[in-house]
Amino acid sequence: MILNKSASKAKPARGWIHTFSVVSALTLSLMGSTIRTVVAGKLDRLSSPQAVREDAFSWFHPRDLDAIEAGKKSPMKQGHPLRLALKHYSRPGAQPILMIHGLAQNDRGLDAHEESYNFALFLFRQGYDVWIGNMRSAGTPGFKSETPEGPHHWTVDDYAVDDLPALVKVVREKTGKKPFLLGHSLGAWMIDGYLAGLEFDRFGYARPNPELQRQREASLKGVITVAGLYGVYWENTLDDAWKNPIRSEQDYYHSNYELELLAQADLLYKIIPELPAFPLNWIGTAFNLPLKDFPLIGDQLEKLYRKLQTEAIDTPVLSMFMYPPNTDPEMLQDHVRDGMEDLGPKLLQQIANARNCGARMTFHSYKNCPSGKTAHLAYRYDQARESSTLPTLFVAGNQDRLASAHQILNSGLKKTASNDKSYLLVEGFGHLDILSGIHAQDKVMKPVADWMKKRTP
Repeated sequence: MILNKSASKAKPARGWIHTFSVVSALTLSLMGSTIRTVVAGKLDRLSSPQAVREDAFSWFHPRDLDAIEAGKKSPMKQGHPLRLALKHYSRPGAQPILMIHGLAQNDRGLDAHEESYNFALFLFRQGYDVWIGNMRSAGTPGFKSETPEGPHHWTVDDYAVDDLPALVKVVREKTGKKPFLLGHSLGAWMIDGYLAGLEFDRFGYARPNPELQRQREASLKGVITVAGLYGVYWENTLDDAWKNPIRSEQDYYHSNYELELLAQADLLYKIIPELPAFPLNWIGTAFNLPLKDFPLIGDQLEKLYRKLQTEAIDTPVLSMFMYPPNTDPEMLQDHVRDGMEDLGPKLLQQIANARNCGARMTFHSYKNCPSGKTAHLAYRYDQARESSTLPTLFVAGNQDRLASAHQILNSGLKKTASNDKSYLLVEGFGHLDILSGIHAQDKVMKPVADWMKKRTP
């Protein structure tokens, strides 16, 4: 009887266990399905999108720069179309942004190999339709813009008059929306020329067109410049070296005696502007020597060479381009592999003149600063800032030795007429790592995305 009582009590226990097991199995099944759905969604969002190429058609104007330097009028010869490349991370219907590279760079600086350093993909993940424009002769494999025949004797004026308008036009036509325009370094100078409505007269001089200026202002949602080149000057200058010498590391990062000396090297500028191009592709080759291919000692040579490269980042020459504590050596190696472009010699002369004349101007002869009766021979790019009403964000790195925060604040922000202008100073950032440095995602990319979001309905 006792066994019978025990057996009678056991039956409901087994039923309860069975019911619990069924419910648990169903719950786990539903949870598993939900988890798989969430994970699949995350993986779908995190999978790298494929960039597609879009083409824009610029124009090559064969200007007689020798005549322009001499202040003479030589009619331009017939030019021809120039095919430019856009790298597009497509998000149909989303707010577009067009990103523009700087001097001797291409799309790689904005689209790094390593996704954690990739500005373009970060903005894409934030919901933007992202376009990266390559100026003439620039671009990574598959996204290379056409190179005009002959020497690389083009200037900022050519970018502002022909290339940038062509890129903006394609983005507007393809999306039906006004894009935000982001420029790095020399890209800020190009944007000012675009906003000024610059066009070439029949002699090749770049002149502002007020009606075109109004159209250009109306074509954009807003402007972001990152380490923009608004002037070629620093807080600690060579001219004041005796009165205000460099006394600290911070003073060092607020100066650039090297570039100031180069800008005044008369002999150098009798040689460089006559070169067909100033080659930089050797840097990528030098950074990526195939040392592993050496028999027996290849691995050791590779490790030693990588160590030397890491140490080289801390040298004064390389610190001009990046702030070592914010630079991942492997990212730098990847970048120089296909992210460097040859320099145009006339571009170097134009930048040197910006330092020597105290203002960014259209192309003119070396050290012969147009003023007074000759002022009409060159346009001052700062004038575009003084009339721009577009929402504008200026991003500056306090350790940038190329585009100093000092000149971005004074010649960028303070000279901009817009009532909607912002200035973001990021501590511990140099010129290149402000785009793809170790801390760029949190300190630069996210604030830029947030700034645009506040201005996007």
